[in-house]
Amino acid sequence: MIPFRYQLLGHLAVALLLTLLLNAALTQGPTEVEAKATPFTTQPEMLAVTVVAYPEAPPKIVAVEALAQGRVSVTQPGPYSLTLEDEAGQPLHTISFRVSFVLPGLPEALDESRQVFVMPDGEEADRLVLVGPQGEDAWVLGSEQPAE
Repeated sequence: MIPFRYQLLGHLAVALLLTLLLNAALTQGPTEVEAKATPFTTQPEMLAVTVVAYPEAPPKIVAVEALAQGRVSVTQPGPYSLTLEDEAGQPLHTISFRVSFVLPGLPEALDESRQVFVMPDGEEADRLVLVGPQGEDAWVLGSEQPAE
């Protein structure tokens, strides 16, 4: 049998650990963008981002539209990524995806692949960065054209 003083010490240590874990869980809530990035649920204020990938050239972001509501895109991971960043360049949300330039039934490969992704929007969001094997492109949110 374990003496009472050691039992008490063990219970106090467990209580202290639980208090620290509970405090950490309560104080580190998700950001606005993280909360909207839940798959398969309709969320308010999303972005529709149209991208074009080319076999031999850097990919491009060609349009960004604000949506009243939407569901975040779920993709298969691949060599391309679309990242929503804050002003400091820290990633808020990233979508990794694949691109195929060959479609069944077509005799030749496509010159480009155009895709639309739905991403969360938030006050902390500043720009989008599209990265592919041949290069990258960026778009400052609130502008009508890609970043220079």
